[in-house]
Amino acid sequence: MQLLSVVSLSLILCTVSIVGSEASEFQVVAVLGQADFTSERANRGGSKPAANSLYYPTGLASDGEGGLWVADVHNNRVLHFQKDAENADKFYGQADFKSNSSNRGGSTPAANTLWYPIGIASDGEGGFLVADQGSHRVLHFQKDAENADKVYGQANFVSGEAHQGGSTPAANTLHTPAGIAIDGEGGFWVTDSWNHRVLHFQKDAENADKVYGQANFVSGQANRGGSPAANTLWYPIDLVSDSEGGFWVADYYNHRVVHFQKDAENADKFLGQANLVSGQADRGGSAAANTLEHPARIASDGEEGFWVADQFNHRVLHFATTQQPAVLLHQQKLKLPRRLRLQLRGTHQGVSVSSSVSC
Repeated sequence: MQLLSVVSLSLILCTVSIVGSEASEFQVVAVLGQADFTSERANRGGSKPAANSLYYPTGLASDGEGGLWVADVHNNRVLHFQKDAENADKFYGQADFKSNSSNRGGSTPAANTLWYPIGIASDGEGGFLVADQGSHRVLHFQKDAENADKVYGQANFVSGEAHQGGSTPAANTLHTPAGIAIDGEGGFWVTDSWNHRVLHFQKDAENADKVYGQANFVSGQANRGGSPAANTLWYPIDLVSDSEGGFWVADYYNHRVVHFQKDAENADKFLGQANLVSGQADRGGSAAANTLEHPARIASDGEEGFWVADQFNHRVLHFATTQQPAVLLHQQKLKLPRRLRLQLRGTHQGVSVSSSVSC
């Protein structure tokens, strides 16, 4: 099994200062997973995790009450932190805060285990959905529940094989799910990454009712066995819903972000390429405001735009409106996976901006 995930740090939050003719300043107010802002070792350098440590955190979701769920990937757990708390108050996927074995050390999954949880999304009702990537499933946990109450992609809570042990995908199977987005109607989309598709599940449904990137539910080839098109995907890794029932998806190996309207088979908008039939990194050249190389994560800006983690260009781009040039957040210096210190320069609405970032 091949697992692909985005670069993360054991230190979640960063300090960002921006100066320019329109000066503004942001100051970090909290750090989770470390004792201070200058520490960086996984699990605080210990051999075991704790309620205040992290190891490769990736997915984040607000609980709607000021707290936060964190997909703590290499500790094979999800943690919940209340607002302003240094220590997590809840854990999911493990028996206690000091354990981190995949599937609690067992050979099979269960309703209370996780293996490489990566994507996470609030359900809007106090619970959350998590892409349990190593067990090829999505689990739903109600608020404060130790055991998941729903499973998608598997026939039961104790199965964990890709395609439920079969050789081809189906409407009720997954292979390395990564990103999750809520549809606003009780259902959700999930990037079924190694089946090169996005599936939509209605609330409580065992089978997906919609597929994007493939011609049907039993196909799973990258770009449908050909080259990129408006109806193909190649390792979709993350997605975000829009306000009109559609979604944007980071199409990782096609080096683009594409938009699908609700119920549409073909994407209607694209970013990172000149058209919907191109798929080269940086459009075959070097990085620019309209290119991407392995977009890995995508997040809403709360105002119809979104941010894209342009992974191999070591930068984050902000797209304010559809198919307009990105507001450049360009990283001149990068050091991974150690502590990041970034020098940033760019423009926003014609204003020259320089930035320094420490993470």
